[in-house]
Amino acid sequence: MARMFPDPLPPETLNDPSRSGERKVFEALRAQLDDSWYVFGNLSWVRPRPGGGIFQGEADAVVMHADHGILVLEVKGGGVHYDGATGTWHSRSRSGQTFEIKNPFEQARRSARNLVAMLGECTGMPRDVTVATGVVFPDSRRPAGTLAPDAPHEMALFAEDMEGLGPRLAEMIALPARGGVARGPGKRGAETVREVLAPVIDLAVPLVHRLNDDEQVILQLTEGQGRVPEYTSRQRRVAVSGGAGTGKSVLAVV
Repeated sequence: MARMFPDPLPPETLNDPSRSGERKVFEALRAQLDDSWYVFGNLSWVRPRPGGGIFQGEADAVVMHADHGILVLEVKGGGVHYDGATGTWHSRSRSGQTFEIKNPFEQARRSARNLVAMLGECTGMPRDVTVATGVVFPDSRRPAGTLAPDAPHEMALFAEDMEGLGPRLAEMIALPARGGVARGPGKRGAETVREVLAPVIDLAVPLVHRLNDDEQVILQLTEGQGRVPEYTSRQRRVAVSGGAGTGKSVLAVV
């Protein structure tokens, strides 16, 4: 099983009917890839640039292999339509509603450029690591003709590809590589990328802060105890009960 990040997907993805395509792709990647693959779903990043400004981007999925390289994927579930006369893309929901969407291939390319720049600055990832892009149409059959001038079939996955993702992903990653030979970041490089895209952080509370908080509680209890002698000083006899160490003897002396 592939190494999935996050696992499981967040509730906003799991419970949103309009994102069923992303869930389908995520689960197919989990089931079909072995643990040499990393899969980052619903990925977004904001990192300061060393020279000023920020890196900011997002991708439906980023797939990485230490030997093959990195593949940035855009997912478009449901029916999809491209109109060459206007150069526009449209999506059709299950209810039959049609609405215009951004060019998914350009979205993937833009995300990849931003991700490469960010990883290069933050991890020192070599420029010759292969980074490819693609679009997944998990609910749509492969069309007979070309999708669009900038959308060759080799850069897309369709419903019939969902049962054999491993070989197809390797082919897609190799597309932009010189001579068709892709280069991955290596095992150490892949772990470095993982640490940036899916870090594990523990925000521990320093001991001095915990001690200060405990001191405030002690002071509050002491103030409460201080009110007791005012009451007992006006009484001839007082019965005091409490567990061991609660200050009964102190009150008796006072």
